[in-house]
Amino acid sequence: MNRDYPTELFINGMYTLQASNFIPNGELKILCHGFASSFINPFPANTKNSKVELRFRNLIRNKWLLQLTEYLDTYGSSSINVIVMDWSLLALAPFYFSAVEHIPMVGNQIGKLITFLIESQYMTLDKVHFIGHSLGGKCKNIF
Repeated sequence: MNRDYPTELFINGMYTLQASNFIPNGELKILCHGFASSFINPFPANTKNSKVELRFRNLIRNKWLLQLTEYLDTYGSSSINVIVMDWSLLALAPFYFSAVEHIPMVGNQIGKLITFLIESQYMTLDKVHFIGHSLGGKCKNIF
């Protein structure tokens, strides 16, 4: 399980991509938290252990992320890659309008990473599923 040893990817970082556990041509789930949040803040409870291997930088202590992995275990396949976009330093409370101003940059970075993965022939666009919570959901409108 890669959950305990996530890999941080970099745009145009072929070495980190090749050294990661990314499943070429597998499904890709991109998770993006909302305002005043991060992947270590708790969301809804009721979680169980998960078998899905999270393939990228994440902090699995977040309860809603655990719920998502449980869902992917049940309804997903064994070839799922998960990217967790942590933009918590740009989404700090009480600076909501500042966080809104950062949405284009966050979305642009997600788009660049997707483009890099496609150009590296590690995936195709039809296998990308973006999941955003609250303000994080607005990032998908940019890339």
